[in-house]
Amino acid sequence: MNDETRQKTLEKILQLRIQAASNVLPGETRPELAVVAVFSAFSFQAYIGALLQLHKRLGTEEKQFWKAGYTKMYFLLGNPTRIVEKDPDAFIYRESGVALTGLLSPAKAKGFRSMCPQYGNTNVNRDGYEYFGHWRKYLIEITTECSTIERMLVDVSHIINESLIEGRMNALSSVSVRFRDYVKKPFVNSKALYTRVLFDAATKQYKVRGQLYEA
Repeated sequence: MNDETRQKTLEKILQLRIQAASNVLPGETRPELAVVAVFSAFSFQAYIGALLQLHKRLGTEEKQFWKAGYTKMYFLLGNPTRIVEKDPDAFIYRESGVALTGLLSPAKAKGFRSMCPQYGNTNVNRDGYEYFGHWRKYLIEITTECSTIERMLVDVSHIINESLIEGRMNALSSVSVRFRDYVKKPFVNSKALYTRVLFDAATKQYKVRGQLYEA
């Protein structure tokens, strides 16, 4: 696959994603929504476990809104117990080290963001990350352009969220994250269950942010 063909393929994947989102709630304005995660300290195992539990608790309509709204993810550093006490109804999942809200309006998300600092741009562990769950095993490959934990979490969250909503992934799963140089080892579409594509306005190029595979 040459670069021109690859760009056309990536554009098609992104356009299909946009079209799918537009068709989720026909006749309605696409909502602006956000989910807030509060960490006492970063733990990939705790966060992915919470994310999978969150989806088991979402109803069909909430999942439709999530997909239609290109839901934003905010990662905050704070005391999950204390923050949950401020507004218990906003949170769907909590354990000792992490708490996740349900779908929030931008204003409500901003309120939580005013209580806690944003999770710092700590460098990612290039050796990858593991979540030990149950049953099926999945591999997420993230572009090596991803250099911080926050950026990695955004990409991983979107890949998992949309794969769960579309039935491409099971919530009873183990998840591994590895990093891939998509320049040296170009994108291949045939084996991926899900491909996350974004358009880079600076370079005018479509780029793969990550892909999901069944391991």
